Amino acid sequence: MEVEHSTPLPLIKETRVINQKQEIYFILLLMLLFVLFRYYHFPNIHFILLLIASLFSLYKPIYGFVFYLFSISFKAYLLLIPGVTFSRYFGIFFMVIMIFTIFRNQNKLNKKLVYISLLILISETISSFYSLSISSFILQSSLHALEMGIFFGIVYLPEDNKRLIALTDLTCLFSLLLLSTIAYLSLKSGLFGYRVTISENFNQNQLAINLVFLCVIVFNFILLKAKKPIEVIIRSVIFLLGIIILFYTGSRSSMIGLIAGILFSLFYYFKKYSRGKKNIFIFLGIVMIFVLFIFNTGIFKTKEADFIANRYSYENFLNIENQMRYHIWKGYLENILPDYWLFGTGGARSAILYSARYDINAGGHNIIIALLVEFGLLGLIIFGYFYVITFLKSIKIIKQEYNILPFIASFVALIIVGIGENIFSQKVLWFSMAMCWRLFLNKKQRARKLVKANA
Repeated sequence: MEVEHSTPLPLIKETRVINQKQEIYFILLLMLLFVLFRYYHFPNIHFILLLIASLFSLYKPIYGFVFYLFSISFKAYLLLIPGVTFSRYFGIFFMVIMIFTIFRNQNKLNKKLVYISLLILISETISSFYSLSISSFILQSSLHALEMGIFFGIVYLPEDNKRLIALTDLTCLFSLLLLSTIAYLSLKSGLFGYRVTISENFNQNQLAINLVFLCVIVFNFILLKAKKPIEVIIRSVIFLLGIIILFYTGSRSSMIGLIAGILFSLFYYFKKYSRGKKNIFIFLGIVMIFVLFIFNTGIFKTKEADFIANRYSYENFLNIENQMRYHIWKGYLENILPDYWLFGTGGARSAILYSARYDINAGGHNIIIALLVEFGLLGLIIFGYFYVITFLKSIKIIKQEYNILPFIASFVALIIVGIGENIFSQKVLWFSMAMCWRLFLNKKQRARKLVKANA
């Protein structure tokens, strides 16, 4: 496969549309059935639905993209078999399809992206020499390689960006609605205590991370895409439902990340774009009505709400020395990093095994500490460079390519969530980065073609 500095991407316009709306409705129905049959415990039917979804993905790779995005939103809630999620299946399936597509179309991969991917794999290989669990390291490295394969698949998916973004918008909106509904039912049942989640395999912090991703995406499409007041109202209600569920997860770092993502979005929305600003005023009106409804109905006047609200209290935030994460960070920094600061301990499982010697028994719960512990200073530099260059290239085109705002905003929000979570291996983070790179490279290609046309 040829690799070069330039990155021509296929800008394909659809030559025919065969029942496109009917196809989208059918895909939404499949998504709904996936969640319903999981909720009512009919796992065998999932295999039939999976076969149908796979055939649709073979029919048009963009539907593989849609099912993958849907599956990562639910992650461990949708299990194919014990230990294997739907997101892993759809990720592998989509990656295989795109490998054949890239070779068939003879795409020329961006040299910088290829080098960064190789450096990540090399860094992980070096750190493996210090691993206490080679089998788990191999699994983690394989999953990272899968994420990078999906990353390239999204970047080089031969589809018109307008349709791709429209389907992303619809999938995220529908996923947020379904995820919030299932979480609300779980909260009402009281199965998982005061902090809401939707499955024993899907902890509160993971649910919060996915909600941050979906809420930021949905919020940005309220600003940029919603055309009619009724559409803004419907989207706003779904967004606010997501906010309530996020509150009940009790994840403070995720709440901070959401606020950062929204503020980032509003800053660039008012600074760069003049279109559709009436949407923000409709949205704010819905928020005010929603807040009045909440206070009048007393939804938050419960034991669960009091418990969760205490987690967000000012005193709780300030009393950092009593926080579990503080002791985890201190344990890693004092006991493990001094010996493994350069190349790390060789993966998440190995880091936990090392930490057990000092009664830590947990992951790093911070993106910087986790990267340092698992892959050392070398890994931190490589990942850090990847994040910084993704941000800078996205900001560079944000005024001309407003469709990038939802994805750079979700990227910023998730990085902020990394204050208290191991975020670098999260699929939603890789997805946001892939969309940023796709839009940047397509913009670069269009600019190059314009120059040639005017030469």
